[in-house]
Amino acid sequence: MKIKITVILLLSSILAAPLAAQDQNRFLQMSVNQLAETWLLRNCGTQEQRQLDLAVLARAERLKPLFEIALEQGPSQDLVKLTSAGARQRFNANQAALQDGESLGLSPENLERAKSRSLEDYIARSVNSLNVGYRDQARLGLQLISSDPGG
Repeated sequence: MKIKITVILLLSSILAAPLAAQDQNRFLQMSVNQLAETWLLRNCGTQEQRQLDLAVLARAERLKPLFEIALEQGPSQDLVKLTSAGARQRFNANQAALQDGESLGLSPENLERAKSRSLEDYIARSVNSLNVGYRDQARLGLQLISSDPGG
C-alpha cells in the first residue's frame, strides 16, 4: 500500500511539472499589448502574480511606454463602455433583488437607502473604480520595471 501511494505521488509530481511550466509561461506567450492589458486589469493570486511579474520584467523595455500612457490617459473608451454596461446590468439585478428586500436581511432604513441609489451614480462609481485601479496598476508596473536591477 505504501509503495502504491509513493508511486502515485511520484507520477503526479512528474505529470504536474510540465503543466506548471506551461502555466508559468502563458504570460510570455502573449503579445506585448495583451500582456500590458492583462497587467493593468489583473487581480490575481500570489503565485500567478509572480509569474505575471516575471513576464513583465522580461518585456520591460516594450511595456514601459504602454504603462506610461496608461498612467497618463487611463483606460480606453471601449473599456469604459464595457464597464458601464456591466455596471448597468449589476445595478438592474441589484434593484430587482431589492424589490423583495425582506429576504435580504436588511433593515428598512438600509433597504430604502439601497433602493434610492441612482443608476448614474452606480455607473460613475464603477467607472471611477476602473480608472483608479487601472492607473494604480500602471504605476505598479512602472515601479516594478524601475526596481529591476536587470532593467
